[in-house]
Amino acid sequence: MKKIVYNDNSISISVQKRDLACLTDYDGPIPASVFMKICMPGAIFIDCTNADEFVNFSDISEIEFFMDADWILDYDVYNAKSADELHAFAEKMIKEINDLTLEYNKMSAVEQSNNGRMIEQMNLLIHEIQSIVSLIMAKTGKTVKLTPLIPIKYKANKIRQKQIDEERGRLILAEIASTFKSLIPRPIRKKLEKDKKSLTL
Repeated sequence: MKKIVYNDNSISISVQKRDLACLTDYDGPIPASVFMKICMPGAIFIDCTNADEFVNFSDISEIEFFMDADWILDYDVYNAKSADELHAFAEKMIKEINDLTLEYNKMSAVEQSNNGRMIEQMNLLIHEIQSIVSLIMAKTGKTVKLTPLIPIKYKANKIRQKQIDEERGRLILAEIASTFKSLIPRPIRKKLEKDKKSLTL
């Protein structure tokens, strides 16, 4: 959630830490001052105990960034809505995610690789839904049931699949070698290792 704060002739914006945490995986441009606050040494500490706390931002670039971040809910706007209205909003977003998922699942591996922003878009919508669910629960005290999300089907292209298969094969061979090595009596194993070492010298 974000709150716009008016102080005399100035304006600032307060953002919940749970929303700031999402910025660590955000691929879009972020103001340097915001990045410093959440990613650099001595940055804002965020965990489940303080996720609902607000952090204030007053620089004009920060305010503009968070005002444009539609996936961070405006507290004053959404808190004024009823639980039923919020539920309808959440369902609308789920339909949007499912439509994107169906489109993504039809793509080839190369197309999926070139459309990674669709995954980010879905993740931001999911975060927005989670914020709405929290607000509904705060209003009603009840568990919220929503339409399930359609699973995403990732596809590996031929080159990537070959790399995966080769790596899997290497690990299997290493495991086999290790297993057979452990079955050889220690004195014989030591002699074999010594002979191998002498051959490489």
